[in-house]
Amino acid sequence: MGTSVLEQVFNTIYEDTSQSVLAFITAKCCNVSDINDIFQETYTEIYLTINKKGEKYIENPQAFAKQIAKQKIYRYYSARERLKMQISINQTDKNDEEFDLTDTIADDYSLEDDFLGKEQLQEVAQFLKEKDMLTRKIFHLFYSLDMQIPEIAELLNINQSTVKNKIYRTLNEIRKNFNVKEGARSE
Repeated sequence: MGTSVLEQVFNTIYEDTSQSVLAFITAKCCNVSDINDIFQETYTEIYLTINKKGEKYIENPQAFAKQIAKQKIYRYYSARERLKMQISINQTDKNDEEFDLTDTIADDYSLEDDFLGKEQLQEVAQFLKEKDMLTRKIFHLFYSLDMQIPEIAELLNINQSTVKNKIYRTLNEIRKNFNVKEGARSE
């Protein structure tokens, strides 16, 4: 298969599946900071499969992409657990307190500039990192993937009221803790 045909087939599959696969990975991940790695590995595998087996090998791109994502999630976390058993991931901080090295990876959230000033983004990211996993997933789906509340509720198999509650309570905490007024830009 020629490179341009390969790229065309891949781009079509990517355009048709990327949003749903990213949402699937977000819902299934144990850590929000792992989403991008798993997403990238999924589409690298799809590209390699198209290159090796041809464009007709993939009959249902949605199902195929989600199956690859599912495998990547499983392998990612099982490999991570095996690695934890082989090397120590516990470190000590300046106060001689132990912490898990995997907890130090910051989760990226991009809240709109009109909501927060650039100086506060890092503080808010740290604040969100300390929230429970469900809240972090909801924020990622809502702000990074621009998913609607009903879509998030269906994907995570929770009530819409739970999604709204997590978003609005967390936003209120951000406003209160970082002295941000709704719709106002912080300078």
